[in-house]
Amino acid sequence: MSLTGTVESAERLGGEVIVRVDVGGVPASPLAVRVPARAPAAPGTRVTVGIHANDLLLFDRDGDRIRFDAALDRIS
Repeated sequence: MSLTGTVESAERLGGEVIVRVDVGGVPASPLAVRVPARAPAAPGTRVTVGIHANDLLLFDRDGDRIRFDAALDRIS
């Protein structure tokens, strides 16, 4: 799966950058994405983010982690 959006901000953390990407509220926006420091991540840049289900960290409204398989159970 992939989502396309606009970089809102980029926080440099040495060898990596946490990029916040506005994808229009799907599934939640902005997404926080960890990328290598050399990746272009200037605010306003359009990016496509590839997502693998095993790499997702999901949280409920109370801030508790939701396991991906449990999230599917909640949807069905």
